[in-house]
Amino acid sequence: MRKLCNNCNGLQNLKNHHKKRHEPLILDVGYGDKPRGNVNCDLFIKKTVHRTSSINPKKIDNFVLCDSQYLPFKLNCFKEIICSHVIEHIKDPYKLLDELMRTCKHNGTVYLSLPHRFSYGAKNKGHIHFFTRRWFEKNLKYPFDIKITTWTPLKFLLFFPNEIKIKIYKKEAIECFL
Repeated sequence: MRKLCNNCNGLQNLKNHHKKRHEPLILDVGYGDKPRGNVNCDLFIKKTVHRTSSINPKKIDNFVLCDSQYLPFKLNCFKEIICSHVIEHIKDPYKLLDELMRTCKHNGTVYLSLPHRFSYGAKNKGHIHFFTRRWFEKNLKYPFDIKITTWTPLKFLLFFPNEIKIKIYKKEAIECFL
């Protein structure tokens, strides 16, 4: 039976859970081939459209196999959450953002990165949703910073949006979406 850690409300039987007591907990959601958190979760371990090989959960610190729309953690567990190139694959992006904010500690930060709607990468197989800056400005109720990276093809002198990077700050306990 899995027990919850008293310090972070995370699953206690995770390998190497809290090597250091004062180490801030970082969750990496849908990390692909390069886990960056001290807790890493993904829905798939076999190769996918975006991952060229299977992953070995035994080689990854604190691996949790779960759906990012239903994270198995209690409220306010993580100081930082990294979610790179996941939201465009999710059926309900509002549910994903609500879950990320639910598990993020107060005064914590959620980092999102995703392809811009008009980028070449947005047209990849498996992408259900396409996002722009305006979507986040309209729907996100927490304070955030947004950065759009650009690229230019060799044939044109026009700049096209490539990737959206968002830093969401959880300052107070307010509802994420209306």
